[in-house]
Amino acid sequence: MSPLSNAMFVEDVAILIATQCLKLQQQSLVSLASCSRQLRLICMPLIFSTCSTKSFRSCTTPVPPPGLRPYVRRLVHIGVPDPLSFEKGLEQLPELRAVVFKHAEAGVPFAVVEQCLRHPRITSLSFAENSDWSAWAYTAIPRRPAEESYPNSLEQLSYASFPWKIARASYLHLDYRKEDVAEASVLVPLIFGMHLSAVSLSFPAELVPLARMAELPWPRLRDLTLTGRYSHASQASSVTWLVNVMQSPRSLSIQVGQLEDCPRPAVLLESGSTAMRALESLTLAYPDPDDAIFTVAGTSLKHLSLRDYPRHYVRHLFSHLSEIRGLAMPMLSSSECLRILSRMSMPRLEHLELVYEGDDSEEELLIHITSAYPHLASLELHQYGCRPHGPATLRFDRISEIIRSLKTLLTLHLHLDYDHQDTKPGEPRDDDDGEDDPPRTRRISARELVRYGHEILTILERPHGCYVLEELYLLYLNRDDFRHHWVRFLPSRYPGTEAERVDWDEGFERLDSP
Repeated sequence: MSPLSNAMFVEDVAILIATQCLKLQQQSLVSLASCSRQLRLICMPLIFSTCSTKSFRSCTTPVPPPGLRPYVRRLVHIGVPDPLSFEKGLEQLPELRAVVFKHAEAGVPFAVVEQCLRHPRITSLSFAENSDWSAWAYTAIPRRPAEESYPNSLEQLSYASFPWKIARASYLHLDYRKEDVAEASVLVPLIFGMHLSAVSLSFPAELVPLARMAELPWPRLRDLTLTGRYSHASQASSVTWLVNVMQSPRSLSIQVGQLEDCPRPAVLLESGSTAMRALESLTLAYPDPDDAIFTVAGTSLKHLSLRDYPRHYVRHLFSHLSEIRGLAMPMLSSSECLRILSRMSMPRLEHLELVYEGDDSEEELLIHITSAYPHLASLELHQYGCRPHGPATLRFDRISEIIRSLKTLLTLHLHLDYDHQDTKPGEPRDDDDGEDDPPRTRRISARELVRYGHEILTILERPHGCYVLEELYLLYLNRDDFRHHWVRFLPSRYPGTEAERVDWDEGFERLDSP
C-alpha cells in the first residue's frame, strides 16, 4: 500500500470512529477531537453539523461564528422565529440542509416556512409537537396559504401535533376541531406540493385527506409515519391505498388511534400488492394478525414494533378519558404475537417491541424470540394480564430466565404485569372484577420497582447469560404527575453501589412514548 493510500485509509477509519462516537454521545466525539490536530480537523464537520438558535424575549442567540458556519447542516430553532432575523440567519448558513422548530407555541410563521423553501439547499423541515399550528385556530390574522397545493422541493417533512389534543381541549373548554382545521390548512398544501420530491413524511392522520393523497404519485416516498387518530372509518382503508402507492418502502410506522367501529384495519390486503422486500423498519399499533404485510415483510427488517397506540395503560388515567372515548384498543395476545412472528423470517432483526396480553403461549413466544433472532440487540416487552379467571402471566423471574439466553442483547425495556407476580404458573387469577373488565396493571412503589430491577439483573448476569447487556429499563408511573418514564438499572460491572446504579430520570428525559 502506497503512503498516500495508507494515509487515506487511516483517515477513513478515523471518520468511521468519529461517526460512531457521535452516535454514542456528543461528548465522546469532543474527547476524540481533542486527541490531535488531525483528528480535530476530521471531527469538526461532525461536531458542528448541528447548531441551535433561540428566539425568546429574554434571550436571542445568533448563528455560529463565520469559521464554523460552513459545517452547519442542521439548524434547531427554539422559540417563535422572527421572519426578518431568521432570514438573515439563513443567508449565513450556505450548506444548511435541515431545520427543526421547537417550542414555537404560537406556531411557526408561514413567512419563515417560505424562507426555508426558498433556500437552495434546505430539503428537510421538522415541527415538534410544541411547535404546531393549533394556536392559529384562535387568531383572526391570516397567516397560512389558501392554495390546495403549495409546490415545493422538500424531501423530508415531519409534523408532530400535540398527542392529547382532545383532553387538552376538554380541560380548557376549547374546540379541537378548529385546531385541526387550522393545522390542516397549512400542512396539507405543503404535503400535496411535495408529492414528486418527498422521501420521508411524518404527520397526524386526522389532518390530511389520505384518500386524496393516495391519488397522487409519490415516486420517491420511502419512509411514512402516521400518528394521531382516525377521524372516520374510511381513513383506515385509505392507508392501504397509500401504502400501495409506495414503490419500495424503507420505513413504515402506523401509530394511529383506531375507532370502535373499525378495529385492527389491515395495512396490506394482498401479499403481492407492494414491494416490501426492502422494508427495514415496521411499526404497527394494534395490528391485524392476518395482515398480509407480515407475509411479505421480514428479510430486511431491522426494527419491528407491534405495539399499542395510545398506550393501553392511559385508559386508567382520569385525565385521558375524553381522549380515548370512542377508540378501540384491541391488544394482541401472546398467541397472536407468536403467530405473527412465526410467519416472518427476520434474520437481520436488531430491535423488537411487543405489547401483548399474556396467555398460555407466552412462554413459547419468549423462547421463539431468543432462538429466532441472532442479532437482536434491543428488546422491549409490555406485558398485560389476561382477563379475570384466565391464566396468570409469566413471572418476572421466568421471563428473565428465558431472556438471559439472548447473548447479543444490549438494552432491555420491561413493563410487566406486577399484579400477580407471586401467583404460581397456571394458577387462575383471583380477581374480584367482572368478566368484562379490561386488564389492569398495579401501580407498584419505587421500593418494589428497585427490588424487581435488582432481581432481574441478578438473573440476567448469571454465568452464560446476557454478558454484553448495558442497560435494563423498567417502566414506572410517577405518582405526582402521573407520567410514565423509564428507570434505568446498570449491571454490576459498572462502578458504584446498587442504589447508585439506579437512574430515576429525575429530569423526565425518558418518558414513554404516547
